Amino acid sequence: MRRIALGTAAVETNAGEWLFSHCAGVTGSTECTTNDDNLRSQTVNPLGKTQSDGPETAPDG
Repeated sequence: MRRIALGTAAVETNAGEWLFSHCAGVTGSTECTTNDDNLRSQTVNPLGKTQSDGPETAPDG
């Protein structure tokens, strides 16, 4: 999980926070041991909205 925070020294996330994860089900500061460099989810705070994507699969054919 990677985190970008925008704010002040007193409240580091008062202007926004973005969380990016490269592994499904990984939260907090936990690192992924199977990182394939594909973004799996991103969360934007203070909105608390998360966008997730499943693992990519090869097209048939």
